[in-house]
Amino acid sequence: MLIMNSSIRKCRKEFAEIRAAGERLRTEDDDIQMQIGDLFDSVNLQMDRYIEGDYSLAVFSCYAKRKPLLVRVRTGEKVRWQDAFPDSWKKTTSGQKHALVGLIEGGGEYRFRF
Repeated sequence: MLIMNSSIRKCRKEFAEIRAAGERLRTEDDDIQMQIGDLFDSVNLQMDRYIEGDYSLAVFSCYAKRKPLLVRVRTGEKVRWQDAFPDSWKKTTSGQKHALVGLIEGGGEYRFRF
């Protein structure tokens, strides 16, 4: 059921670039790491903003009408889309926005049931 429309592909590419910038900062040695701590925090904030903005909106827009069946990762329980997410993106919480992106990136609360 994983559908990658052009909006999701674009967001995924931009998110990978932001994440790569953060990874480059993480691999610097400890002395430099302390000096760039503020920059590292800025990248993390940028990632959160992107997840809670364009990326989660693209995922919601692609799947909300399809209402795919989901699986809760921790329990393996089947979950209906409408039980996991509201009927409008504007009503989604921060955690739900992260869960939406997790459907694409992995590591989230839910996964698609194929």
